[in-house]
Amino acid sequence: MLNVFSSVENKLYDVYDSQQPLIDEKLQQLYETLGRIATLEQEIQEFKQSLACLYQDTVTQKSSEL
Repeated sequence: MLNVFSSVENKLYDVYDSQQPLIDEKLQQLYETLGRIATLEQEIQEFKQSLACLYQDTVTQKSSEL
């Protein structure tokens, strides 16, 4: 039975070794995508803050005109 486990373990290592370049490439793509997402989230946050300031300025300006 130990021989079967050892054989399966070796087969798993062989598969992992043969797939490693593809795994590395996909992980790199994932990290790049996550980086772009983080950048976009920051840009959205900055836009929301700018929009809130614009709204506040508009409300303040209208109330001062009354």
